Amino acid sequence: MSQVQCPVCFTPLEVRDVAPCYICGGWPSRAERLVPRAEFREWRLPGGRTLVLCAGCEVEEFLSPHGWGRRLGLGGKRLPLAALQLVRVLPRPEVRKDKFCPHCNLRLAFLEVVAAADAGDGV
Repeated sequence: MSQVQCPVCFTPLEVRDVAPCYICGGWPSRAERLVPRAEFREWRLPGGRTLVLCAGCEVEEFLSPHGWGRRLGLGGKRLPLAALQLVRVLPRPEVRKDKFCPHCNLRLAFLEVVAAADAGDGV
Protein backbone atom coordinates (compact mmCIF):
# COMPACT_ATOMS: atom_id res chain seq x y z
CA MET A 1 0.00 0.00 0.00
CA SER A 2 2.64 2.50 -1.02
CA GLN A 3 0.34 4.70 -3.12
CA VAL A 4 -0.32 7.94 -1.21
CA GLN A 5 -2.36 9.91 -3.76
CA CYS A 6 -5.40 9.03 -5.84
CA PRO A 7 -4.24 8.07 -9.36
CA VAL A 8 -7.24 9.94 -10.82
CA CYS A 9 -7.56 13.22 -8.85
CA PHE A 10 -4.33 13.18 -6.73
CA THR A 11 -6.19 13.65 -3.44
CA PRO A 12 -4.37 12.04 -0.47
CA LEU A 13 -5.70 8.52 0.11
CA GLU A 14 -6.86 7.18 3.46
CA VAL A 15 -6.75 3.58 4.66
CA ARG A 16 -10.06 2.09 5.68
CA ASP A 17 -11.97 -1.14 6.07
CA VAL A 18 -13.61 -2.17 2.80
CA ALA A 19 -16.06 -4.73 1.50
CA PRO A 20 -15.01 -6.75 -1.57
CA CYS A 21 -16.81 -4.65 -4.22
CA TYR A 22 -14.29 -2.38 -5.98
CA ILE A 23 -16.89 0.35 -6.55
CA CYS A 24 -19.05 0.59 -3.41
CA GLY A 25 -16.87 -1.45 -1.05
CA GLY A 26 -15.13 1.58 0.47
CA TRP A 27 -18.32 3.26 1.58
CA PRO A 28 -18.49 2.92 5.39
CA SER A 29 -21.93 1.34 5.45
CA ARG A 30 -20.80 -1.45 3.10
CA ALA A 31 -17.92 -2.65 5.24
CA GLU A 32 -19.90 -2.28 8.47
CA ARG A 33 -22.83 -4.34 7.18
CA LEU A 34 -21.02 -7.00 5.14
CA VAL A 35 -23.02 -10.20 5.16
CA PRO A 36 -20.67 -13.21 4.86
CA ARG A 37 -23.08 -15.00 2.52
CA ALA A 38 -23.38 -12.01 0.16
CA GLU A 39 -22.36 -12.76 -3.40
CA PHE A 40 -19.47 -10.91 -5.00
CA ARG A 41 -18.17 -11.84 -8.45
CA GLU A 42 -14.69 -11.37 -9.85
CA TRP A 43 -14.73 -10.27 -13.50
CA ARG A 44 -11.98 -10.01 -16.13
CA LEU A 45 -12.10 -6.90 -18.29
CA PRO A 46 -11.28 -7.19 -22.03
CA GLY A 47 -7.70 -5.93 -21.47
CA GLY A 48 -7.02 -8.53 -18.75
CA ARG A 49 -7.50 -6.50 -15.56
CA THR A 50 -9.86 -7.91 -12.96
CA LEU A 51 -12.39 -6.32 -10.66
CA VAL A 52 -14.79 -7.56 -8.00
CA LEU A 53 -18.37 -6.32 -8.05
CA CYS A 54 -21.49 -6.78 -5.96
CA ALA A 55 -24.76 -7.47 -7.78
CA GLY A 56 -25.91 -3.86 -7.31
CA CYS A 57 -22.80 -2.38 -8.93
CA GLU A 58 -22.99 -4.88 -11.78
CA VAL A 59 -26.43 -3.53 -12.62
CA GLU A 60 -25.92 0.16 -11.86
CA GLU A 61 -22.45 0.55 -13.33
CA PHE A 62 -22.42 -1.81 -16.31
CA LEU A 63 -26.06 -2.09 -17.39
CA SER A 64 -26.96 1.57 -16.86
CA PRO A 65 -26.01 3.95 -19.69
CA HIS A 66 -24.54 6.41 -17.16
CA GLY A 67 -22.45 4.00 -15.09
CA TRP A 68 -18.72 3.33 -14.90
CA GLY A 69 -19.00 1.01 -17.88
CA ARG A 70 -19.13 4.10 -20.12
CA ARG A 71 -15.91 5.51 -18.70
CA LEU A 72 -14.09 2.20 -18.95
CA GLY A 73 -15.18 1.58 -22.54
CA LEU A 74 -13.01 2.55 -25.48
CA GLY A 75 -13.68 5.85 -27.19
CA GLY A 76 -16.45 6.80 -24.77
CA LYS A 77 -18.51 3.78 -25.80
CA ARG A 78 -20.13 1.84 -23.03
CA LEU A 79 -18.43 -1.32 -21.80
CA PRO A 80 -21.42 -3.60 -21.13
CA LEU A 81 -21.44 -6.33 -18.52
CA ALA A 82 -21.52 -8.84 -21.40
CA ALA A 83 -17.99 -7.69 -22.34
CA LEU A 84 -16.69 -8.87 -18.96
CA GLN A 85 -15.67 -12.47 -18.39
CA LEU A 86 -16.77 -14.09 -15.15
CA VAL A 87 -13.74 -15.45 -13.30
CA ARG A 88 -15.34 -16.71 -10.09
CA VAL A 89 -17.71 -16.04 -7.25
CA LEU A 90 -15.73 -15.09 -4.13
CA PRO A 91 -16.00 -18.05 -1.74
CA ARG A 92 -15.72 -16.11 1.54
CA PRO A 93 -16.28 -12.37 1.26
CA GLU A 94 -14.62 -10.50 4.10
CA VAL A 95 -13.74 -7.00 5.22
CA ARG A 96 -10.16 -6.00 4.37
CA LYS A 97 -8.03 -2.87 4.35
CA ASP A 98 -7.61 -0.77 1.22
CA LYS A 99 -6.88 2.82 0.41
CA PHE A 100 -9.80 5.07 -0.43
CA CYS A 101 -10.13 8.44 -2.14
CA PRO A 102 -12.57 10.65 -0.22
CA HIS A 103 -12.90 12.96 -3.25
CA CYS A 104 -13.69 10.26 -5.85
CA ASN A 105 -15.52 8.16 -3.21
CA LEU A 106 -13.84 5.00 -4.53
CA ARG A 107 -11.40 2.31 -3.45
CA LEU A 108 -7.86 2.37 -4.78
CA ALA A 109 -8.47 -1.06 -6.33
CA PHE A 110 -11.03 0.49 -8.71
CA LEU A 111 -9.21 3.80 -9.14
CA GLU A 112 -6.27 1.88 -10.59
CA VAL A 113 -8.60 0.35 -13.20
CA VAL A 114 -10.01 3.81 -14.01
CA ALA A 115 -6.53 5.36 -14.28
CA ALA A 116 -5.40 2.60 -16.66
CA ALA A 117 -8.48 3.15 -18.84
CA ASP A 118 -7.93 6.93 -18.83
CA ALA A 119 -4.28 6.43 -19.83
CA GLY A 120 -5.32 4.16 -22.69
CA ASP A 121 -3.54 1.19 -21.15
CA GLY A 122 -6.64 -0.91 -21.65
CA VAL A 123 -8.86 -2.38 -19.03
